[in-house]
Amino acid sequence: MGTRESVEKAYATTLGDMVWKPYYPNNIKGNGLEGYYCLMLHTDKNGKVSGRKYTIEFQYAEVEPGSGHINRENINAYILYEKSYSEVVGPLDYPKPSMTGSFDKWHTEDTFGSLGVNDFGSFIYAYSNIEDAKKRALRNYQMIYGYVASHMIED
Repeated sequence: MGTRESVEKAYATTLGDMVWKPYYPNNIKGNGLEGYYCLMLHTDKNGKVSGRKYTIEFQYAEVEPGSGHINRENINAYILYEKSYSEVVGPLDYPKPSMTGSFDKWHTEDTFGSLGVNDFGSFIYAYSNIEDAKKRALRNYQMIYGYVASHMIED
């Protein structure tokens, strides 16, 4: 996909195009649901895969302030992160979560191995609801692959 096509695709992307998958620490379901992640990947005309990962981490309320014990039924904040990938090798998604964990051979920075699901990237913002966090993820994606990339198009 060329730069112009990437820009057009970014601006045409909607919330419905973003597939959010459950995030479990260490990719182990037994650790409990801690949020969601979304991979937005592109393949360029040379076959190189790059893209972004957006993670929404739940900040659960504490049972008592300072106790360290959380109430999994009450989420205080939805924290959005963004991570950039370039020249991805190996599988184009994380392995499916399991009950006990399965660590695979893919552990480099630009692959999607089991442990990589824990690498959120950079903090963007904390929201009071998940819908606003998803809207910001979409907007960040559009800014990077739409607005910024549009300046790389030669007319």
